[in-house]
Amino acid sequence: HSLSPTQRDFWDKVVFLMGKTGHSPDLVDIEPPDDVLVFAVEPPPGD
Repeated sequence: HSLSPTQRDFWDKVVFLMGKTGHSPDLVDIEPPDDVLVFAVEPPPGD
C-alpha cells in the first residue's frame, strides 16, 4: 500500500520540521489531513 498525496505531503512536512527543530512539530505548526490520525502523548510524571 502506498500513501495518498496528502499523507505524503504531511509526512514530508513532519520530517522537514523535525530536522529544523529536533522534535516533532506541534499541531499549530502543521495541519494533518483528514486521512491521518494524530494523537498527543504527554511526558511521564516526574520529568
